[in-house]
Amino acid sequence: MTERRVWHFENLDSWKDDVRKLLEPEVDDQVVRAFLAKPPKYVVGDDLGWLDDIVERVWGYEVDMKSNLTMRLHDRYDAIRGYHGARPLDVATYYERGLTLLEADSARRRASEIFLSGRFPDLNAAMLEKAITDVGFKYREGRLYFETGREFLEEHCGHYLLYGSEFLCGVAAHLPPPRDWRQVLKEFGKPTVFACDVPLEYMEFNWVADFAGQAIETLFERLLDPDYEYPPPGRGAGIEVRRPLPADHIVEHYHPTRIPDPLLGRRLVEC
Repeated sequence: MTERRVWHFENLDSWKDDVRKLLEPEVDDQVVRAFLAKPPKYVVGDDLGWLDDIVERVWGYEVDMKSNLTMRLHDRYDAIRGYHGARPLDVATYYERGLTLLEADSARRRASEIFLSGRFPDLNAAMLEKAITDVGFKYREGRLYFETGREFLEEHCGHYLLYGSEFLCGVAAHLPPPRDWRQVLKEFGKPTVFACDVPLEYMEFNWVADFAGQAIETLFERLLDPDYEYPPPGRGAGIEVRRPLPADHIVEHYHPTRIPDPLLGRRLVEC
């Protein structure tokens, strides 16, 4: 079996030389010298016009370096390492079924199992159905989300670890006050981070292009400032895919024990 070629985006040292080579032949020492001689006002990854302009000045032809690098990344790597936060009842099921997409019927059934179990006499089916309708499935069904930085996931996306499904958390938030029904979700499952290899072919071209832009931005910022911090503080790099992730793409998992709760003013929760 061929070894999977994985882009560990959070680890700059693991890919900086690879990406530098992928930028050739357009970006060579002459382009770097031209960049250092007259750096652009802003070195940004979302609009690489500044780099395209330098390449055109040096070589005399137009380029689209973001698209070029994106296509070359597909040739160089099979997958990108992503971290998925969850609160599973049984971790083993993930290694059996993989990561599945949110599906309306199963999500509705799970909400009923939790909130209409008989434990909460203040709730009834009509209240739950209204909450589900208020939240809806339009922007949640059929999607999986990952974060390429595990520290960012734990520090800024703790709601996935503490409350589980974003859909269930939304439903709980729409149930009648005064009780904060979201806190009930902490009674089920265990905070878990799954390290996964997300195939680049699962991602839309523009998503991979965003990572190409961030990579170029980082390399050129480092040329100006060798101490440029990567990743920049408070900056995440998320992934959205619209198909299930097979179980053999889950590499490992672990259980964080100290998680800031973004729904309670980042109060630190000991797990």
